[in-house]
Amino acid sequence: MPGWTCHSRAPSSPYVTDLLLVTQDADAGGWSWRRLGGPEVSTEIEHGDAQALAPRAHSSRVLAVVPGAQVGWHPVALPLKGARLLAAAPYALEDALAEDVEKLHFALAGPEQAAAVYVCRRSWIEEQLATFDTLEPQELIAVVPEQALLPAAIERPVLAALPDRWLLSLPGGRRLVTPVGGLPGLEALLAHPEGIDFISIGGAPAPEGLTLARREDLPHLLALAGLDASRRGNLLQGAYRRESARHEWLQRLRWPAALAASFLLLHSLLLGWAVYNTGQQAEAARGAAEAAFRETFPQITRIVDMRVQASQELAAARGGGSDAALLQLLNASAQALARTKGLRLEGLQYRDAALYLSLGGDNLQALETLRNDFAEQPRWRLEVQSANAGADGVQIRLKLEAA
Repeated sequence: MPGWTCHSRAPSSPYVTDLLLVTQDADAGGWSWRRLGGPEVSTEIEHGDAQALAPRAHSSRVLAVVPGAQVGWHPVALPLKGARLLAAAPYALEDALAEDVEKLHFALAGPEQAAAVYVCRRSWIEEQLATFDTLEPQELIAVVPEQALLPAAIERPVLAALPDRWLLSLPGGRRLVTPVGGLPGLEALLAHPEGIDFISIGGAPAPEGLTLARREDLPHLLALAGLDASRRGNLLQGAYRRESARHEWLQRLRWPAALAASFLLLHSLLLGWAVYNTGQQAEAARGAAEAAFRETFPQITRIVDMRVQASQELAAARGGGSDAALLQLLNASAQALARTKGLRLEGLQYRDAALYLSLGGDNLQALETLRNDFAEQPRWRLEVQSANAGADGVQIRLKLEAA
């Protein structure tokens, strides 16, 4: 089953912010952590107290792993998705839960199932967040229950055994934490003609009476994790959602990027107006140009010379802190991505006069299309820094700069 081994590929891009996978050990005051991204990438799992961990957390984006026994998984029989499903889940599950839903926290369980949520007590998740916040991380990007570290049960059920508990990933996206030996009815859930995929963590023995189709031995729970663990169950949703620093940066760029794209459209329309300068064609082009101008610059109530006025507004935007080179790179990348089907923008950074883009997609063919697009534009130089294919598609990192 691809993608379930602990050996993760270290990001090679120099602009990836440090990413630290962290969990609190059962021993009071003990912590374990693993570097997933940044200049100190390592598969080694480190252990220590909060004093040893805190300096690393200060300079890292932290993905926190919390005990899974406190987090339940529940399917929601509603034809809804996303925020609408999350809003309706407490009412749909009210009769199935033993506690008052007002005291519970609900979070979407990830893309592996059509409609399911993780459920935990609000008081418990608040205690967990307070504990991780004492480390003062640069950014707490996700809090996941430990069962979310397991790979999806695509071919067979997956069982990870620790000395004091079992973690299970079952077909349909269901994820459970049980005592050693499981719960009544577990054998029926694990019944599969090919057996199960078994992971022994810390030397835990294999279950008796079950056929093992595959086995792997890992030293620690954190050895399970890959960079996509947060997609399988980030508890930072709803009232506990935290805005990403990267998201805030992108929000600040939204207006200048939209302005640059709109200005380009306006320029094209004005050029069309100049070319088709007779009869109805000229009037139609001028009408379209005025409509685009008014939508882009609603504060201008009197149009005298659209080209001059648009140039003045763009110059004012640049003087207010926008960067002309950044706007040009944003505009070039936005147009190229719009022409390339099968790619989606997941993040970007602007550093040293270059734009770094993180993309997701279904296959690498779209990347070739994008490269060919930029190959026809000598003004820009596109560098592919990494392109990794996996069960969830491809992850691509690009660098775009002026040639």
